[in-house]
Amino acid sequence: MKKQYGVAAVDTKEYAESAAANSGGSPAVARPIVKIDDGPDHKGYNAKMINGEFTLPDTKECQDASLEVAFRILGILVTKDLLGHMPGTITGEHVGQLVPFYPFSYHKRFGATYTDRVCPASTRKGKCPVCNGRIELFQSPQYKAGTLAKDDIMRAGFGTKQTALFIARIYFNGEDLGIRTFVTNLTNEKAANAKHDNFFDLVKQLTTPKKLLAGETLPTDYYSNGDGARWLVAEYVRATYQDDDDKSGGAKQKKRPASPYWKLSKLTPIKEIDGVGKACDIWWPEFGKGKDEKDGCELADIYELINHTPDAELEAAVTEKVRMLLSSKKQRDAAPEGEADRSGTSDPEQEREVLPAPTWEEILEMDAETLVRYGKAKGGSGHDLELTGATNLSALRRCVAKLWTTTPKPASQSAQAGAADEEHLPF
Repeated sequence: MKKQYGVAAVDTKEYAESAAANSGGSPAVARPIVKIDDGPDHKGYNAKMINGEFTLPDTKECQDASLEVAFRILGILVTKDLLGHMPGTITGEHVGQLVPFYPFSYHKRFGATYTDRVCPASTRKGKCPVCNGRIELFQSPQYKAGTLAKDDIMRAGFGTKQTALFIARIYFNGEDLGIRTFVTNLTNEKAANAKHDNFFDLVKQLTTPKKLLAGETLPTDYYSNGDGARWLVAEYVRATYQDDDDKSGGAKQKKRPASPYWKLSKLTPIKEIDGVGKACDIWWPEFGKGKDEKDGCELADIYELINHTPDAELEAAVTEKVRMLLSSKKQRDAAPEGEADRSGTSDPEQEREVLPAPTWEEILEMDAETLVRYGKAKGGSGHDLELTGATNLSALRRCVAKLWTTTPKPASQSAQAGAADEEHLPF
């Protein structure tokens, strides 16, 4: 350990806020938001240092009531190359210093493919088509007239989820997993009802000097390589998430069945874990010898860990989703009342869209418009399906499942809902 790194003294709240400020139904197509490789020429170092991505075990496959995960966070070095993709609060004076995490946003389960898409505006890669599409929808005549609802826009994936990527040596379930990436939620400071109970909210509480309570204050350089380094032991408890939507008149309608998830309940800093090591002795690996020797934090390409969707693919997905949201509303409003599919018969065979068979979990995640698409694809009446979706989304799901001969499952077997959805704010 030849070099001692300073840490960027930037308030976590301002750091996260600045990152957030940059961002302005068929079966799900998975696209990881983090990728670990050494680049197309294999001359990079990410895969040489990072063993993979760590995620908490699926609550459906783990019966434990609680989990403990120990993180020795390894600070991210602010380099000249990374600086251009950092929040505005990180400036040239911070080059050569460490930050605990890299903040970015993504659009959760966006569009017809329900694919997570990194927001390029949040990483200062360029303008974000999804964010621009959201603005277009909120400024549309349909939205202003009330025929396109805010819920329609957000259910299509136009909201954003603020997250933090950090790199840590991880100890879990009695095993040293080595250096891995971990993505955790960041609190949206603009959310009126924010609970401030996410990972770095608790870190901030620990680094705040205590007045009366006994106990050590977490050193602000806990993620550096000096004496202030600490393991952070995170305790997660099993909790149940229920997605409720407060409709007009105060009536609440359930959007999704209750689902279990892991809720972070406590963070405890410790200096050493028996059999694994002292936090101050654990750091990025070194490469090279003599004058060519370099610390791993200087070689890690943090920006390349973020798995952006290709520009053309993202543009095309946004264009199609905006068109679908606007055109379907226009066509419905243009038809005289009672004339659209008035006969109640099935849509003509030649107009049916060819779609792959959905599972019950995928049906649960679909918005009303996508459910109508799937129903029409199996010969259902578009008019009747839309009327059903407008009054009872659960009934529409069951109707589509029946058309596709998909067997519904009890709520306990349904897909896990996200523990903290994006704040549903215009723009």
